[in-house]
Amino acid sequence: GHEGLAVLSAERAIAKLECEGFDAVICDLVMPGMNGTALLEVIRDRWPELHSRVILMSGYDQQPLPGTRFLRKPFTRDQLLEVLRAVVT
Repeated sequence: GHEGLAVLSAERAIAKLECEGFDAVICDLVMPGMNGTALLEVIRDRWPELHSRVILMSGYDQQPLPGTRFLRKPFTRDQLLEVLRAVVT
């Protein structure tokens, strides 16, 4: 029941968040430019209601940030949907 939108950077994600409303954000921790942790901080400061609906993902062996949903890559579609349902309901 949700529609996805992909962007190529955290900076573009911020630009989209400024103009549109979203139910959740799925973000990689490791990206060129601004990383996922920095994007999470921007979301927490500018859109606090969205902060608890951020799902971080990584293929690296990293500890999830406290209080943040985390998916370790590779993950299945069912695993993604389970986490997504948990944050948007």
